[in-house]
Amino acid sequence: MHILITGAGSLALAAAEKFVKENHNIVLVDNDPQKVEYVSNLIDCQTILGSASSLKTLREAGIERADMLLALTNDDHVNIITGLMAKEYNISKKIAKISDREFYNPNHILQLRSKGIFDLMISPEKAAADEITRLFEAPRASDYCFIANNRGAIVATLIETDHPFIGKTLSQLQADGIGTHLMVVAIDRNNDTLIATSDLEIEVGDTIYVTGSRPMVRNFASLKSKNERKQIIIVGGNKLGFHVAKALETILPVKIIDPDRARCEVLAEKLTKAVVLNGSGTDTSLLKEEKIEHCQAIISLSSDEESNILVGLVGKSLGAEKALCLTQKQQYSKLVSKLGVDATINPRSAAIAEITRFVRKGQVAQVVSFKSNNCEAIEFVVTKDAKITLCPISELELPENVLIGGLVRGGTYKIPTGTTQIMSGDHVIVFTMPEHIASIEAYFSNEV
Repeated sequence: MHILITGAGSLALAAAEKFVKENHNIVLVDNDPQKVEYVSNLIDCQTILGSASSLKTLREAGIERADMLLALTNDDHVNIITGLMAKEYNISKKIAKISDREFYNPNHILQLRSKGIFDLMISPEKAAADEITRLFEAPRASDYCFIANNRGAIVATLIETDHPFIGKTLSQLQADGIGTHLMVVAIDRNNDTLIATSDLEIEVGDTIYVTGSRPMVRNFASLKSKNERKQIIIVGGNKLGFHVAKALETILPVKIIDPDRARCEVLAEKLTKAVVLNGSGTDTSLLKEEKIEHCQAIISLSSDEESNILVGLVGKSLGAEKALCLTQKQQYSKLVSKLGVDATINPRSAAIAEITRFVRKGQVAQVVSFKSNNCEAIEFVVTKDAKITLCPISELELPENVLIGGLVRGGTYKIPTGTTQIMSGDHVIVFTMPEHIASIEAYFSNEV
């Protein structure tokens, strides 16, 4: 597939890295020579220096033969212009990063979706705000995703020194419901991701990913808070901070802190219930004054990732029950839990999960990409006579590092076993790494 990406920001970079691994032909366009050089040295793809709103540049990038456009610059207007030009070339899939919520209104004069300018519009800030809101159903999880039309869930939980799973193989955890009502599908260990096997032994410091029906996963992870703390403190009044405050202020008391007085005035006008405070998130006097010890969570969302981690650690040291921090760096996502930060928020990962759904072959209903590893959960809808229906799972000879971790049949989320026979109409949840996706797609095809 020939994929044209405009922009060289973190989201565009992540998309290029992912799709290059899947052997797609990527051409990336940006008008910043330093960014173009950086991408050229980092990723095995073609790069072009030029404007994404220039037809000449887009032609040089092969817009005439493109199968897909990802308009991912940081300028909504440039992305829209790129999309308008791409529409004239009948590109089958057109995706844009659009941050301004005004453009999502179906009555907007441009009607970007209904007129076919874009097939999908993504807002990383909105996706991240939704993720944060979802995490409050799972206050002890570092990652928590819904799958199978919200019937199933996947939770990531850190194995600490007193965890009862330590030293046990996955096959020895049946008494805990693993393998019957729940399944461990992946483990993060020492910066590596391991797709689960029955003989894999759990160690201190592992982060395990567990799937099952949503009620079973919630119960497994003991996701209810230990106390009645309700207050939320958000540090950072940027676009993401505003979206999070807007989403949470209707369900919890919210305070939002920002050092820019002018920005605080804007926030105070736009937020209806949240209390807006002008100050620093590392000001211990301010945090104490705002009763940080009664805080269910401190959420640090500034553009400075190192500062976000520091704010989280300060908040935890002063008594906050949980710290959530914005970080786009995968290496930070892997390490901060060891420092005491409970969860990281990565708008880029949330947006990538939406994008990847559009490049999958076959009947794909959902794709979940996890923040701190490369593992993906892909929900396939099984078609008639698909190869995967021909025999029980144990006889399928699935590729290494591919695990069928769940299925939905008759509206019920089930944990499959080796004797399970997949049927037409089932929704099957497959866990694997990006480099193995092509091999598993063949199992959901009915082509000989």
